[in-house]
Amino acid sequence: MDKKDNYLFYSLIAIGIVLRFISPFEIPFTHDEFSALFRTYYDNFSDLIAKGVIETDVHPAGVQVFIHYYVMLFGRSELIVKLPFIFFGIGTLILVYIIGKKWFNPFTGLLAVAYCASIQYTIIFSQMARPYISGLFFALAMVYYWDKIVFKPEDKFFKHSALFVLFSAICAYNHHFSLLFAAIVGLTGLFFINKKFYVKYLISGAMIFVLYIPHLSIFFHQLNIGGVGNWLPKPTYNFFLEYVMYIFHFSYFALIPALFISLLSFINPLKEKFFRNKYWIIAVLWFLTPLTIGFLYSYYVNPVIQYSGLLFSFPFFFLVIFGNIKNYNFPIKFITLITIVGINIFTLVVNRNHYQVFYNSFFKDALVQNDKNYREFGNQEYTGIIESFEDITNHYLKTLNLDSTFTWYSNFPNKKAFLEFVRDSGKGNLSFSFLHGSAHTMVPGIMEYYPQVLERRDYDGGTSYFFAKNKLVNKSIRNDIIISNDFENTLNSGFGQALENLTDIVSYSGKQSFFMASEQEWGPTLEIALDSVIFGQYDCFDVSFRLYQNYIKQGLLVVQLKSEDTLIYWGASEVNEFPVTNNWSKVYHSIKFSDIDTKGLKNIKLSAFIWNKYQNEFFIDDFQVHIREGNPIIYGLHKKIKNELF
Repeated sequence: MDKKDNYLFYSLIAIGIVLRFISPFEIPFTHDEFSALFRTYYDNFSDLIAKGVIETDVHPAGVQVFIHYYVMLFGRSELIVKLPFIFFGIGTLILVYIIGKKWFNPFTGLLAVAYCASIQYTIIFSQMARPYISGLFFALAMVYYWDKIVFKPEDKFFKHSALFVLFSAICAYNHHFSLLFAAIVGLTGLFFINKKFYVKYLISGAMIFVLYIPHLSIFFHQLNIGGVGNWLPKPTYNFFLEYVMYIFHFSYFALIPALFISLLSFINPLKEKFFRNKYWIIAVLWFLTPLTIGFLYSYYVNPVIQYSGLLFSFPFFFLVIFGNIKNYNFPIKFITLITIVGINIFTLVVNRNHYQVFYNSFFKDALVQNDKNYREFGNQEYTGIIESFEDITNHYLKTLNLDSTFTWYSNFPNKKAFLEFVRDSGKGNLSFSFLHGSAHTMVPGIMEYYPQVLERRDYDGGTSYFFAKNKLVNKSIRNDIIISNDFENTLNSGFGQALENLTDIVSYSGKQSFFMASEQEWGPTLEIALDSVIFGQYDCFDVSFRLYQNYIKQGLLVVQLKSEDTLIYWGASEVNEFPVTNNWSKVYHSIKFSDIDTKGLKNIKLSAFIWNKYQNEFFIDDFQVHIREGNPIIYGLHKKIKNELF
């Protein structure tokens, strides 16, 4: 290694270490890490495999077994558990450089290390005790020895073959996608190895299979389960572009230098035999094949593809785009690398807000805030409601000695029971902390009784609201009415209604309401073009009306989104899901816009109407559509964050 390249390499390693060890005692456990930890309390190995892997997991047993025995020896604190994986992350940087330098040249290796050291993709998985960065480390170690036995088989074949077999088997026990990558690597060798060593190479492959035999029953059991399709959506063709943008922090500021350098690599006049470079072809195959297989399986069979599972072949992406760059002199290398690392760190901290978003755990902070609120306001003036996981909650209540006076969201059998509890609580303040699922639909109902939003705390994967009946401070949380009909006028923009349906028999506000006869199946309809409305990607649409409950027992508020003639969303709320106060109820339906795939769609229109499905007679009033400001970082660790600068 050239001495100056040596300085650059060790500087990049130092940067990678610093970025992974910033505030190390503040790095929280994720949900998946908690899941693994809670499956380490078994008394024997048989129970660990049967109950800790087969019954409850979709990953191979390797990392779960490692964590089980590791925490027995070293403890369960966050940093202690994560430490081996942080070291795996640092080790991958070394292996990336070794492979990049050997296959191409030192500058290619340095460029790959610069990115792997400073992007969120590799940093965050180095900070998680899950089978991702470990799989990348062992995959690269496998490739290192694969290269030796395939292209220099005459040099210590048995030693290198034994290590290749070992690391391949570890990949198989680590993760199904690292198993897939190991299989791809092994098959690739059949096309390149010297025929004299063909049989020995096949024996090496057979030895890997023999080592994996004890795990076959687990593999086939998990294969029959099919994956994580019960919560992971089927990917769209936008997945590939989104993956690339995720790598570069969803930032053109970070993407442009990589595009420029890759352009230099592709037009390098010294590479006349560009497509004959076996290592470049191998890198292309190794990066694209797992990505393609994962996408096709997820699209046509069962969704399994995630960024985490693609990590094992990810460094070869940089070897593809930088593989044919010239080995420039030191000043050019230095300026290029410091520019890349500087931009990546800036976008990591400012655009992606990594250390704030990742380190601020919903599971922990929701309980800390509840404890603070309870101590400040007391049981007479404060109600806390939390949706979370009971075992994680109990962990933090115990380790942080927090007050456990709150109500579990899961205690309520339905929306009506929840809203009746909120209505009848009779206290001045209420907090509601919830996960990223459907609980957000309760917010408009809470605001019926606690109209003041004093604070909203946003997290990746969750949100907390603090409400008050009376306004205490000026806090601006957007909740705008974009269209409303109080039925005081004959016609309102966006609504279809007839003059004869207006009545002054009863009304919620003003003097009139809208009467629907039993023979009328469809009530007033709202239709509004979304391109005429200013709203954010993570905002929510709340459609509501007031219903006079003396007359109706069943009916539906229907909300749908259409792009021209294509229906992209349909949802409905039953009118009897909502509590009645003084004969009136507020019926509403909420849409979290970020959960709807609208990419590439044009002329999207929102329609809302009342479906008198059961032929009742009833009165309605105050038909409205609100835009409610949503959580901009609800998926902040994996998707673009609202208002990123570059």
